[in-house]
Amino acid sequence: MDKNDFEVLLNKIKQSKFIEDKIDTFGGFTNKTVQSDKLGYDWIEEYLGDVLVKQTYVEQENPVGVADNPFNFAVGVQLIPNAYYMYKDERYVYVGESKIAKKWIANDFEKI
Repeated sequence: MDKNDFEVLLNKIKQSKFIEDKIDTFGGFTNKTVQSDKLGYDWIEEYLGDVLVKQTYVEQENPVGVADNPFNFAVGVQLIPNAYYMYKDERYVYVGESKIAKKWIANDFEKI
């Protein structure tokens, strides 16, 4: 390795350290897995600090929201059209628009 190659390598190391320090300043990288807007899929969400920078669909090993594995309805849950939900020990399919549940609205569900 000659002096020029060494300088190039040293600059790359310094640049990498600078980037690493910036990432740490912003809070670092974290991942979170959440239910996506598609039945049978999760989102792998990647964050830099508290800023979402990437979402990737990943197929669920045991799909949730389907007839044999419905979601449990609760305030704050994401409602997905055509997904199955349990409410008071009854199974329903959601027929409304995609939104966050604020309360139980019977007209948005069909009992199965």
